[in-house]
Amino acid sequence: YRAAVLLGLCFYGAGALLFWPAASQESYPFFLAALFVIASGLSFLETSANPLIARLGPPESASRRLNLAQAFNPLGSITGIVIGSQFILSGVAHSPSEIAAMSPDLLAQWRAGEAAAVQLPYLLIGLGVLAWAVLIRLTAFPAIATQRDVEEDVGALDDFRALLRDRRVLLGI
Repeated sequence: YRAAVLLGLCFYGAGALLFWPAASQESYPFFLAALFVIASGLSFLETSANPLIARLGPPESASRRLNLAQAFNPLGSITGIVIGSQFILSGVAHSPSEIAAMSPDLLAQWRAGEAAAVQLPYLLIGLGVLAWAVLIRLTAFPAIATQRDVEEDVGALDDFRALLRDRRVLLGI
C-alpha cells in the first residue's frame, strides 16, 4: 500500500508540474494530459490509502481511523476551490462579444496571461506533493501483518488474466 501511495503522489506531483509547460505552449491537449496524470495519481491514492489506514492499527478501530481520514476530504476540496479562485482565476470575465472584438495581438496577450496564471500555483502544488512523497518515503512505517490463508502465488499472472476474462470486471474498468 505504501508503494502505491508513493506512486500516486509522484503521478500527482508530476501532473501538477506538467502545467508549467502546458501553459507555456498554451496547449489545451497538453493541459488535458496533465490533468490525466493528476487523476491517475489520485486513483492510486484513493485505492491504496484506505486499506493502508485500515491495516495500520487494530482492526477494532479501523472504521474510526477511516472516518477521521475521510473527514478531511471536504476540507481539502473547499480549500482547493478557495486557493484556485484567489491565485488562478483573474476575476476578469470577458463576454464572447468582447473576445471577438479584441485585436489578434490583444487576444494572444490575454490568452497567454490566463494560461500563465496556473504556472506558479501548480508548480507549488507539484513541489509540495513531491515533498510529501519524500517525507512518506523517509518515514518508518510499522510492518503490516498479513493474515492470509491462501496459496503463496496469489496475485500471479494467471489470476490477473482470469480477472481480465471476466466481462463484469472489464465493464467496471
